[in-house]
Amino acid sequence: MIDIATGKSDVSDHALRRMKKECVVELFRETESKLHGATAGHNMFVNSADAEILDLNNQIDDFLIQEDMNKKTVNELNESNKKLMEKIKFYQDQKENNKNKENKVADYVNNGLIEKIESLEVINKNLEKEKQELIEECKGKNEWNEELQEEVQKWKEQVEENYKHHYDQLEPVLLENEKLREDDKRIRCKNRDLQLLLQNTSNEFKSILRKYPNPNVMLPIVQDWITDFCEECENDTSGESSIAPTELDNLYCDFKCWSQEQDHDSPTRNVFKENLKIWQANSRFGLDIGEKKSDSGVNGYEAKPRFNLKVI
Repeated sequence: MIDIATGKSDVSDHALRRMKKECVVELFRETESKLHGATAGHNMFVNSADAEILDLNNQIDDFLIQEDMNKKTVNELNESNKKLMEKIKFYQDQKENNKNKENKVADYVNNGLIEKIESLEVINKNLEKEKQELIEECKGKNEWNEELQEEVQKWKEQVEENYKHHYDQLEPVLLENEKLREDDKRIRCKNRDLQLLLQNTSNEFKSILRKYPNPNVMLPIVQDWITDFCEECENDTSGESSIAPTELDNLYCDFKCWSQEQDHDSPTRNVFKENLKIWQANSRFGLDIGEKKSDSGVNGYEAKPRFNLKVI
């Protein structure tokens, strides 16, 4: 309350902020009625009372604003608490579900282990039974092996007796065989020497042929390659003039690869060319080759000859 004589209030600011809205309005109206009903002698306090009323009005406004803010804060806290409670319930449910799952997994594992242990016990019993059976079987086999050993020993003694009995008859035959082996050894040595001589002679003959080739006879290696890997082909008539289809370099490349695979010493390109010229001259196509490019024939010219052969 506000004392009209002194202009002081017995209500503190803290108490005023904690008062309900209805109590503050009632206090304000009571103070206002007292101020309007005061005597003229108290006019000197009107200004201070008005100032206090204005201050009270301001405090009331601040209180109302603070109350609205508190309500809003309380609502927000309630919503937040509600969400937190929902999350707590969700996590509790999850924890319970996980616990149930762990219990199920533990039961499954334990049951599986128990089944495995039981199966292992059955297997161990079967193994023990098989072990006993094998022991019995081994005992029988040992007895049989002893009998066989005795029989083998008897056969050995009989073989020795037979060997002693027939040794006198076999000795001349053995001596004759020893003599034949010695003669055969001498023959094999002579045969080996003869083969080495023939091989050296053949190598010398081949080297002579390579140094002095017959201009009318092809090398056997070239003849074999043509026979096994080539075939004749007609002249190419698609251009202005008729020419043999295959160049020397293409044929020599394939021939050289074949020689290396067969571990043969391949002749040089020029020797290979001369052999192909011999084949071309003796073929049904004949040989028509020029010395220079300007004199090219069906088979080209010496530097770049062509032939009626193709690799198959």
